[in-house]
Amino acid sequence: MRERVFKNELIIDLDNNGDNYDSFEKCVSYIKENIEIIELDYYSGFFDDAHFCFKHTNEEFKVTFSGFMGTELRMSESSAEVGREKFRQIAKDLISNLNN
Repeated sequence: MRERVFKNELIIDLDNNGDNYDSFEKCVSYIKENIEIIELDYYSGFFDDAHFCFKHTNEEFKVTFSGFMGTELRMSESSAEVGREKFRQIAKDLISNLNN
């Protein structure tokens, strides 16, 4: 699991295949069905761009898809360590779900 920082966001790659939009859809479905969230914004995409923003345990997260980068989980770099741990756990759960 690769974690990086870009433009003040922590990012974990969930699937780096930009041709695999299904990964984005699977992540959104998994989150909606298995995690208690408040949905903030959902854009299902146009060609090679999509995002799903949600709030969980007072932290905001975003799943993004692009034809260039694939599917990623993002959150603010300024989040507290508790939020970062939740971010990493959600990423592990999503990756596990994608690989099943």
